Amino acid sequence: MRRLRDYQAVNLYLLGPAGQRTRRIAATVGVVERGVALLTPDDPGVLDRVRLPTRSTLSFAHGDHAVLLDGVLVRDSARWLTFLADAHGHVPSRRFAPRLPLELPVQVVGAVGGAVATTTVDVSATGALLAARTLGGPGDTLQLRLDLPGDHPSVIATAVVVRITPRGTAVRFAPLDAESTALLRDLVRDVRHAVTQRFAARRLAR
Repeated sequence: MRRLRDYQAVNLYLLGPAGQRTRRIAATVGVVERGVALLTPDDPGVLDRVRLPTRSTLSFAHGDHAVLLDGVLVRDSARWLTFLADAHGHVPSRRFAPRLPLELPVQVVGAVGGAVATTTVDVSATGALLAARTLGGPGDTLQLRLDLPGDHPSVIATAVVVRITPRGTAVRFAPLDAESTALLRDLVRDVRHAVTQRFAARRLAR
């Protein structure tokens, strides 16, 4: 899956019992990570005309070559399809937390030197990269308040420093309550979906 890129155009071929191709679905990649790709169909109505899950082949261009990946296609939501790529006969778990490059205001308590105001560099439902690099070292525990856009409530999280990078401090959230997990997951997916639609519309307008 390394050659597959976010916002890339792909074709999905649904496979019948004998492995024959039964339908083609044109789609755009919203996010790809560890053998899993979230896809937005170019024709949203196709979601009501296909029966999932099903075996499928994902086809995309890489340079001058066509790449084919075998896997399973499942319906993720009203917006997304999820393609689970085979890895030597093993289909990966569909549970993953895509990250989104996004600046959100963050208040950090427990950091070295006291409370610190910073922003996220990217965020997911399981962790974030914080712009500040002086919050502590790997293994240190921080208390965070992430202010989400719009009318969404802030997310309060306990986080553990995973590593310090040139871009900031990577943290992993301790298990969040169901509401906070859903807020972050939906935020990432909503923004990803909007961006994916713009890429698809531009490509189809050419």
